[in-house]
Amino acid sequence: MWFGVWGGLVDTLGGVVHSVAWMALSVAALALGRSDRHSAVTAVGVISLLAAGAFLLFNLGVGLLTSAAVFGGCAFVALGVAFVMRRAVRS
Repeated sequence: MWFGVWGGLVDTLGGVVHSVAWMALSVAALALGRSDRHSAVTAVGVISLLAAGAFLLFNLGVGLLTSAAVFGGCAFVALGVAFVMRRAVRS
């Protein structure tokens, strides 16, 4: 949490580098939670990854509607992957 707060809303290249590092830490927390089967750690990793993605888009200067479209597209992709995984488990 403090890593995200520490970065702030910076409009320079340092803000982008910080957001990418934040995303890497979020993916690491997500992977740790999934491998150890800790749902709380996995949930924190997912929420942190979404926040890091939003900060990255903000630091790149992407508008609010474009950010919403990116997250909406990611949601549809995740939904499609979930359906494919569900079919693979049934087979």
